[in-house]
Amino acid sequence: FAGIYEERPVEIAVAKHGGDILSFLTQASEDGLDIVPTQKRAEEIIEIAQAYVQKKGWPECESGYVQYYGGNAIVNMIPLEQGIRIYPDLIKVWVNMDTNKIMGVDANNYVASHKNRALDEPAISLEEAKKSVSGLTLNEYDFAVIPLPTGEERFCFEFWCTLEEDDYIVYVDAITAEVADILQIVHTNNGTLTK
Repeated sequence: FAGIYEERPVEIAVAKHGGDILSFLTQASEDGLDIVPTQKRAEEIIEIAQAYVQKKGWPECESGYVQYYGGNAIVNMIPLEQGIRIYPDLIKVWVNMDTNKIMGVDANNYVASHKNRALDEPAISLEEAKKSVSGLTLNEYDFAVIPLPTGEERFCFEFWCTLEEDDYIVYVDAITAEVADILQIVHTNNGTLTK
């Protein structure tokens, strides 16, 4: 569907089955700034995105990276299950940085992927998992479920690491100890992203 929201063109996608809104996105402002706000303002924007997710009745989420384009903050909200980050269910929320209004949401991943997952204890120890990332400085770790290009999911240790001046996230399979994925964290004028 297409229409007008907050005096801007908007596109809305609705699921054929169940009628869930998969996404809606307003056109970005042409004069909106693409700059990273202060830490305090960034925290306020994340709180607005979290309140929206709660209002929609989606599960508890933690904010991931935030990017800034066309006057909007795009907040990546990572659903949590038993305290574990569930990346296949990622929800993106667009918050206008001037008005604090929600200007878009992309819940495609959540609607398509959300299910009850049986998340067992890791089959390997933290020390075994750390051996898979030798050569990097380990800063912190957590647990996460990540999607693979094949459509499968993996339960992993999520290690936040550094190598010289660069930051990385390394995902080590919590069952097999093999490295499932490596992402480089890139800090730009528009926020933080991975590649």
